[in-house]
Amino acid sequence: MLLFWKSFLPAYLNKKAEHLATHEDINKLVDQVQAVTTVTEQIKARISNEIWDRQKQWELKREMIIDMGKAISEMEEAMLRVKSALQVREEPETNEWMKGFYAATKAFRDATVSFDQARMLVDIVCSDNAAKLVHDYSISASTVCSKMAKTKNVKVYDDAFRELSLKYLAVIRALRHELGIADSAPQLGESTESGSPH
Repeated sequence: MLLFWKSFLPAYLNKKAEHLATHEDINKLVDQVQAVTTVTEQIKARISNEIWDRQKQWELKREMIIDMGKAISEMEEAMLRVKSALQVREEPETNEWMKGFYAATKAFRDATVSFDQARMLVDIVCSDNAAKLVHDYSISASTVCSKMAKTKNVKVYDDAFRELSLKYLAVIRALRHELGIADSAPQLGESTESGSPH
């Protein structure tokens, strides 16, 4: 019997040790798989959050650019109202004409306020270049309309038309670029003399 135990016991112990080592290896492997799974899930969550953040930023930018488009349109319309009021100017200026003229200048002031609010968002959300172009357009349009209203002279608008048109197109191009939309607006050197820049 001793001989049996002598021959069986080492083989048994070796087999037991192999099973124990295999079991430990499996446990290590399970731990490693769990660690990899945890890291993978964390990476997925981070990527998902980054994509969500980028999407929300793009949506904010899109809404801001829509607001800026409306503000530019209101400003252009109000400037043309002032111009139209001056084109039908009566001599001597009647009370009726003065009411219409003051309504047009007030509409321009109101449009300027809306534009400035939208411009602030451009400064926050868009590139420095887009913000600068919007600012340049705003200054030019305000200067032209103020001078036109002060002098009551339509020629002020006519003389500044080309410069305003170019600045308008530069703003549109910059805002389209901010949204990643391919450029389809006329090039800055193309003729815009045949009417409103828009």
